[in-house]
Amino acid sequence: MKCLDKNQKLKLIPIIKKYWYRTLDIIYPAFCAACSKSLDSLRECGICKNCLKTIKTNISPLCLRCGMPLNSALNHRRDCPECRKSSYYFNRALCVCRYDGLVRLAIHLVKYKRKAKLGISLAQRMADFLQNHIALKEIDIITAVPLHKHKMRERGFNQAMIFVEYLADRFGIGYSRNNLRRSRKTLSQFSLPAEKRFKNVAGAFRCENPAEFKGKSVLLVDDIFTTGATLNECAKTLKQAGAYKVIAVSMAR
Repeated sequence: MKCLDKNQKLKLIPIIKKYWYRTLDIIYPAFCAACSKSLDSLRECGICKNCLKTIKTNISPLCLRCGMPLNSALNHRRDCPECRKSSYYFNRALCVCRYDGLVRLAIHLVKYKRKAKLGISLAQRMADFLQNHIALKEIDIITAVPLHKHKMRERGFNQAMIFVEYLADRFGIGYSRNNLRRSRKTLSQFSLPAEKRFKNVAGAFRCENPAEFKGKSVLLVDDIFTTGATLNECAKTLKQAGAYKVIAVSMAR
């Protein structure tokens, strides 16, 4: 029997995957993690289209520093009470959605259940949001908050890079994958009180090639904004590398 060459084997992969997923759908039917309705071709997504349509993005007025939705009565200030007493290294931060309900579930599925297709759906929301809130033509390069190498090995991917790659492709902007790095392992921010989170990540990042960011306007991407400590420390590192401006964006807060 004639053996298949490398190109022939590569052509077979999508066909095999197609029938593999069809078999799984018969043996283990897929259901939407939000509404429990049966899924057809969205096995890799985990949430049905109808549920995804219900995700609401933040609307103006938003704090011009940290992206927090403002009470309309405070619209004339355009900053939140927290930002009036805090300083950040990023020039501005934006948060696409509130971190609750369906958004919380979706981010969990992307991070811990490897639902990359769902990550792309969220990235589309992020892209639409950014188009309405910043001048994308002024962005020179996009990068993600990095994972420590141990966490990267454990998880297998950086969920924020799904957003970065989609944004870069959609808007035609270059992106950096491995320049911004974690220089040391830190405690999980989730387990720490707000006042200790900034100290936990202090000095935890470095740039391998500062010249890539020098003089540039950087879009820094992450999945969740809580206190802003991680984004702030990354922005500090980028500014030390010579970045002209850092705009941070997260999927949820």
